[in-house]
Amino acid sequence: MNSEDFIEVLDTWLNIYRDNYNANAKKNKVNTAEEEPIEFAKRQDQGMLRVISTMHVIDSFKNTAAEQPLRTAIEQAKSGDCAKLPEIYDNLEKVETFLGQ
Repeated sequence: MNSEDFIEVLDTWLNIYRDNYNANAKKNKVNTAEEEPIEFAKRQDQGMLRVISTMHVIDSFKNTAAEQPLRTAIEQAKSGDCAKLPEIYDNLEKVETFLGQ
């Protein structure tokens, strides 16, 4: 994955998180899925983890301020623990800040 692809995936993930996991967004969002809301949310959480768990620290991030938060987010995602999504988000926001996005 090159830097441009990485940034696109990161931006997309952060935007999805902000749109779907913000307390106000969750309250006002209507679930259009046919499945039960709890099952839908669980699948969505697992998908969010899967995206980050497949990432790796690209060369241009090594030895920068973005490396450690990115490594931490990837390891947290690989744990499969959906409760870690807020921490993953916080770490990825640090990467976003480093990138000046």
